[in-house]
Amino acid sequence: MNTKKSRLVSLVLPLVCSGAVMAGEKLGSPKGFSVCTECHGTVGQSAIPGWPPIAGTSKAELVSKLKGYRANFVLESVMTDVAHNFTDSQIDEIADYYSQLPKVEQ
Repeated sequence: MNTKKSRLVSLVLPLVCSGAVMAGEKLGSPKGFSVCTECHGTVGQSAIPGWPPIAGTSKAELVSKLKGYRANFVLESVMTDVAHNFTDSQIDEIADYYSQLPKVEQ
C-alpha cells in the first residue's frame, strides 16, 4: 500500500470502525463483523476498488489470514489494524459467515 493511502486509511479507519461496530451488532451479525463490512460489504464484495472480495473464500483460509493479520505477520497492513483485537471466537464467526456466501469474482 502506498504511503499516502496508508496514512489516509490510518486516519479514517478508526472513525469508520467505531460507528460500524454498533451498526453490525444491530444486524445480529457475528461480533466484529461490522468492521469487515466497511471495506468488504455484507456480501463480501470489496467496497474499495482494488481490494479483494472475500465471499466464498474457505473458512480455513479466512481464519488463517485473520490470525496472521492479528499476529502482525503482514507489516503496515490495514487488516493488521482491524484484526488486532479480534478474539479466536470472533475470527471463527466472521470466517464462517463469509465462507458460506457465494463466491464473488473480482
